Amino acid sequence: MTSTGYTCGAILFIIFTMVGFIGNSITTVALLRDRNIRQHSTTAFILSLCISDLIFASFCLPVTAAAFLNSELMHHDPICKLYGSTTYINFAITTFSITAIAVNRYILIVHNSLYKSMYQKSVVFCQLLVIWILPPALMSIPLTDNWGTISRYKRLCRIMEKDGESIEDLLFVIGIIAPCFIITVLYSCIYYTVRQQLRTVALQTSCPSNSQAVESHLTRMTLLIFVSFVLGCLPLVIEHFWFGGNEVGTTFCSILTIINPFIYATTNRKYRAAYAKLFSDMKFWSLSLFTRETDIK
Repeated sequence: MTSTGYTCGAILFIIFTMVGFIGNSITTVALLRDRNIRQHSTTAFILSLCISDLIFASFCLPVTAAAFLNSELMHHDPICKLYGSTTYINFAITTFSITAIAVNRYILIVHNSLYKSMYQKSVVFCQLLVIWILPPALMSIPLTDNWGTISRYKRLCRIMEKDGESIEDLLFVIGIIAPCFIITVLYSCIYYTVRQQLRTVALQTSCPSNSQAVESHLTRMTLLIFVSFVLGCLPLVIEHFWFGGNEVGTTFCSILTIINPFIYATTNRKYRAAYAKLFSDMKFWSLSLFTRETDIK
C-alpha cells in the first residue's frame, strides 16, 4: 500500500472511530436505562456486542489510524502485543455475541417451549462468561510466545509463526468460520419456521397481505444480518488464507463496529423507543420527532 493509501486509510479509521464510539455508546446507555428491555435475555447479548464494539472503536481503531500514519509505531513490542491481542479478542467477542444472538432467536422461534428454561439469568450469565473469557484464554497462547507469537506485519501486528507453528489459522476457524456457519444455519431455520407459521396463519385468518408484509420484513432483516456479517468477515478470511495479509481485511471488519448497533437495535420498536427516551431526556431533540419516525417505520 502506498503512503497515500495509508493516509486515506487512517482518515477512514478515524471516521470509523467516531461513528463506532458514538453509535455503540448511545445504544449501550439507551438499553441500560430501560428496565423492561433489560429484562429480556436477548438484550444481554446485544449489550455484550455493543460493549465489545465500543472497546474496539475506542482503542483498536484509533491505534490502527495512528499506525497507518506512523510506520514506526508498531516497532514498540508492548504496543504491538497489546494492539494485536486486543484486536483478536474483541473481534472474537463480537462474533461470539452475534452467534449467541442467533442461538437465542433460534430457541425462541423454533423451540419456544425450551426458551424459559434455557435463558434463565444464571444460564445467560454463564454464556456471557464463556463469550468474554474464551477469546482472552485463547490469545494467551501466542501472547506468551507459545504456538506462534504476536509481532509486526507491515504497519500493523498479527499472530506470526514461531518455530514453524502458529495458532492463527485455528483462531480464524473458531472465531470466524465456525460462527459464520452456525449463524447461516440458524437464521435459515428461523426463516423457514417463521415462513411456515405465517402461511398457516394466513390460511386460517384469510389475511395474506398482512402476512406477506411481515414475511417481507423478516426477509429484509435476515438478509441485512447475513450481509453485514459477510461484509465484515469474508474479506478478512480471503486476505488471510489466500494473500497472507491483514490490512484490507481489518478495514472491512471495522465496518461491523459501525453497523451492528443499527442492525440489532434500530430494527426493534422497543429499542427505538429507548433511543427516543434517551434523546428526549438529553433535551437535544423532541420526543415527538422520534415518535413520528417510529410510527412511520
